[in-house]
Amino acid sequence: MSLNDPRSASDGALRPYLRAIRAQWVFFLGVVAITVAAGVAYHKTRSVEYQATATILVTPLPQGNTELLGLPLMRESADPPRTVETAGALLDGSDVAERAARQLGPAWTPSAVDSLVQVRPEGTSNIVDITAAASDATSAARIATIYAQSAIAVRNDIVKAAAQRLLVVTQAQDDPLSATDERIAALRQLTQSGDPTFSLANAAAVPAQPRGPGLRTIVVVSLLGGVMLGSLAALATERLGASVADEGELLDVFPRPVLARLPRDRRWAASQGPSAQLDEAVRYLSQRLATETTPPEAVAVVSPASRDGKTSVAVLLARALGEAGHAVILVDCDLRRPSVARMVGGSASSGLTNALYANGDLADAMMPWPAVPHVSLLTPTHDEEASVLSVPMPALHDFIERLKDAADFVIIDTPPLGEVADGLALAVCADTVLMVVRPRHTRRDRLRAARDALAAAGINVRGHVVVGGDEHLVPGKEYSRAGGRLEAAEAKRNGASF
Repeated sequence: MSLNDPRSASDGALRPYLRAIRAQWVFFLGVVAITVAAGVAYHKTRSVEYQATATILVTPLPQGNTELLGLPLMRESADPPRTVETAGALLDGSDVAERAARQLGPAWTPSAVDSLVQVRPEGTSNIVDITAAASDATSAARIATIYAQSAIAVRNDIVKAAAQRLLVVTQAQDDPLSATDERIAALRQLTQSGDPTFSLANAAAVPAQPRGPGLRTIVVVSLLGGVMLGSLAALATERLGASVADEGELLDVFPRPVLARLPRDRRWAASQGPSAQLDEAVRYLSQRLATETTPPEAVAVVSPASRDGKTSVAVLLARALGEAGHAVILVDCDLRRPSVARMVGGSASSGLTNALYANGDLADAMMPWPAVPHVSLLTPTHDEEASVLSVPMPALHDFIERLKDAADFVIIDTPPLGEVADGLALAVCADTVLMVVRPRHTRRDRLRAARDALAAAGINVRGHVVVGGDEHLVPGKEYSRAGGRLEAAEAKRNGASF
C-alpha cells in the first residue's frame, strides 16, 4: 500500500471529472444514453432537404476591346473578386425568378423559386454557384439547372436588345471610323448569340445524400456531446451532493495521508474473523502503528459521523495488535451508543463507568476478549445521558494515562466528531488520532466540521483510514484472490467441501 498522496498520479484538469464519473457512473451513462437517443430521434424526424448546384462561368471582356463599347457586358477590372460579385448580382433578379417559374411549370411562382435558390460567387474564381434546395434530389437538381439557364437567357435577351439598338445607330453614322466592318459584324453576332460573358459551366447533378449529417455522424457527435454533458452533470451532482464521493475528494477536503484502505465486508463478524483481504489491510495498519509509534500509545479512532465504520476499525485494529503479541485495551467511549461488546460477542458491563467516574480499579473493570489473546475490553452500559464531558479534562487525561500504564496500546472508540463533542475531548487526550472515512456515506459538511474542530483544538490527525473506497486501491486484492483459489483447489483434491 503506497503512502503517497493518490492525487499525485492523477493530478490535472480532468481529475475532478473522472472522479465524478466514477462516483456517478449510472447517472453519467443515463445522460449519455439520453443524448444519443435524442440525436437518433432528430435524424428520424427531421425534414429531409437536398441541395444541388449548377455553375455559371463568367468570362469578362478585356479592357482593350473597343468593338463592343456601349453594351451592358462584363469587363475585366483591377479587382477580379469584385467583378464576380457584380456578375452574381446580375444573375440574381426578379426577372430571372419569373422566367424560371415559367419554365418549372404553372404551379410555380417567382417568390417560391426565389425562396429556394441562392446565387453565390465562388471565392476568387470566375464561377457563380446557383444552389437550389428541395425535398427530393431530382427536384433540387432541376430547379438549380433551370434557374441557371434562365439567368443566362435573361442576360442574352438584354444583350441582344442592346446590340440591335446599337447596330442601328452605328450603321446610320457617317463617320467611317465608328462604323467599321468589324464592329458591325460583332454587333450583328450579338443580336443572334446574346451575352458572351456568361455561360453554363455545369448543370446541377442529382445529389446522392440529403443535406446535413448522416446517422453515423449524428451518433458520434451525440456521443461526444453526451460525454461532455454527462461529465458536467456528474460533477455538478457530486458538488451538490451531501457525501464525499471518493478518496480524491476526501484529500481535497481534509489533506492528510491515507494510512490504510479497508474493503467493506458486510459478512464480517468478530466471532468469525475478517476476510483475508480485510485482515491483510488491518494488519498493515497495525504494523504501521507498531513501528511508527513508541508504546504505550493511546490511539483515538474518530469519524465525522455515525456508521462510517469507526467501531469496526477500532475492533479490528485491537484484534490485529493483540494477535501480534501487543498488550491492548479496547475502550468503548461512545457512552450513548456503545457497540463494541455486541460486536465482539460479549455483554456490556459497567466497568468503564466505574473506572471513569468513580476512579475504580482498572483490573476489576476490564474483561478479556476470549477469542483474541492479549486484548482486554473496557465497555460501558447504554446511557443516553452519559458523556465524558462531565469528567474534568485533567481527570480524563489521568484516566487515559492509567490505561497506558496497563497496556502497549489503548484503542479508544470515540463518539462521532460531527455529532457530539465527546470525541474531541478524547482526541485531545490521545497520542494518535485516526480519522475513519467512508466514501459515498460520510457527509461532506460533517467532514469539514470535524477537520475544523480538530484544527481549532490543535490536534494533528496522523492520517485517514478509508473504508469501502476505490476498490482498485485496496491492497492485496489480487493476491488474496489467488490465495483463495489455491486453497479451494487444495481442498478439492483432499475431498473437502465449502
